[in-house]
Amino acid sequence: MKKRIAFFLASLRGGGAEKSVVHLANYYIENGVDVDIVLVQKIGPYLKDLHSNIRIIDLNKNRSFNSILALRSYLLEVEPDVLMSSVIHTNLVTIFSKLLLFKRCKTRIVVNQVNHMTMSMTKRKKINGLHILKFKLIAFLYSLSDGVICMSKGVMKDLLSYGSISKHCIVYIYNPVVTGAMINYSTNSSLFEKITFLGVGRLEEQKHFSLLIDAFSIVKQSVDAQLIILGEGSLRGDLINQVQELGLQNDVHLAGFVDNPFSYMKRADTFVLSSLWEGFGNVVAESLALGMQVVSTDCPSGPSEILCGGDYGQLVPMDNVEALSVAMLKSVNCPIAKNKLIERSKDFLVNKIAIEYQNFLLK
Repeated sequence: MKKRIAFFLASLRGGGAEKSVVHLANYYIENGVDVDIVLVQKIGPYLKDLHSNIRIIDLNKNRSFNSILALRSYLLEVEPDVLMSSVIHTNLVTIFSKLLLFKRCKTRIVVNQVNHMTMSMTKRKKINGLHILKFKLIAFLYSLSDGVICMSKGVMKDLLSYGSISKHCIVYIYNPVVTGAMINYSTNSSLFEKITFLGVGRLEEQKHFSLLIDAFSIVKQSVDAQLIILGEGSLRGDLINQVQELGLQNDVHLAGFVDNPFSYMKRADTFVLSSLWEGFGNVVAESLALGMQVVSTDCPSGPSEILCGGDYGQLVPMDNVEALSVAMLKSVNCPIAKNKLIERSKDFLVNKIAIEYQNFLLK
């Protein structure tokens, strides 16, 4: 009898967790496994990327926590072999739905912790007793699941520090990032006419693009270069003001959201990640696959693991504009061999990672 894997998400609006689920779902459906995507709301640009044979279940709720009973009903009716949720709020909904089943369903429940919990939930604020109590409660609720997957060693270590979860029930598995389609999307792209640094991500506090712009203003004093930032977010206005104050209007381009970032990545010289935290950092692995030089802050916790402590790119301390600018210049003047970077990216191939997920999900 064919196995059925279900994935539970708030939506497919976009982001690393959603993209990873799409990659996994498409791989499984193409390899003989039935797949359901259960969504709080059936919206998002990644819907169009799903294989036509994947069944989409729309719970049609306005908030994740309003979907607890609907998810319980789905589990009772369909009883897939396993259901995996991603992101803290949908993970908690999954746990509560499981508790309301009163063991009437044999579905294996797995939660996927996609972010460094301490950093993502405190946003650099000083950790207080209320934070610790909240983290311990989340860890306890996670322990009621049948398994926990973390997207990096650092995320797993952080989660385990709050107790409750047995080490036998938790693993780290890197994100499935590299696909043949990604490589195809980047072909037929000529290099930019000048040295180009690229940033990709939401224009929000986590990505810390203000640091990248400040570092670029120093780099610009030494080389003729441009900086392109792909993404949208609430800090667009602040970043535009910063660019204008630095007199970089002709050199820094906030290009907004683009459907195909890979064509930009293939044409640019160096990808720069200036984040304050990352659960994994999909775009770092994608950059390696396209042979790009990578400069990243040594933020908790994915980038350092992807770059093997600096063997495959430059790692710099967080919030250090001088160190970031020096590393950016070094990436241009002393690049790492492209074949070495591409070889490392093979550790994040979808077909490799999907098998690791399947072995844990269906064990």
